[in-house]
Amino acid sequence: MNYYVDLKMNKNIKTNVALQKVYSSVHKALVSIQSSNIGVSFPEYKIVLGSTVRLHGTKEELEKLMNTDIMKSLNDCNVSEILEVPESCDSYIKTSRVQSKMSNSKLNRLVRRGSISEDDKKKYKIKMLQSSMSNPFILMRSESNKNFYKRFFQIKKIDSLESGSFDSFGTSQIASVPCF
Repeated sequence: MNYYVDLKMNKNIKTNVALQKVYSSVHKALVSIQSSNIGVSFPEYKIVLGSTVRLHGTKEELEKLMNTDIMKSLNDCNVSEILEVPESCDSYIKTSRVQSKMSNSKLNRLVRRGSISEDDKKKYKIKMLQSSMSNPFILMRSESNKNFYKRFFQIKKIDSLESGSFDSFGTSQIASVPCF
């Protein structure tokens, strides 16, 4: 995790639309190179994710990623050079996926199975709305069924760099990346 690349969204496109396109492209590129060594962070994150996606990894892994046709064709953002993490960096961050325990798709499955009555269905919907997630998210589109879904993130500062693998979205329940 000694190197990084910043993907800064173009100002002439709505940030959330550009972020959706760019993050989807990063995911597709990570799948194409089958990498589990590249992590993602959002350095401008406060309440929302911000307009920059930062990719962390070794110089070789980032070069491999950036040389894919998918990453070469990005036009919704400005791509930095592959840069070295500042030596003074002593903060770390863990970016992981968070999923709600309650969803419309789960409710539909319960209804199809006959596990829930009409009254219980209304109660479930009320409870689902009350417990809605406040985590930042990116709206994604499933390649398999073409449905849209929200990919929620938990972003947590931690004291040390923790090694581990990343999924094809650049997130991890274990591994961390430098925060600067």
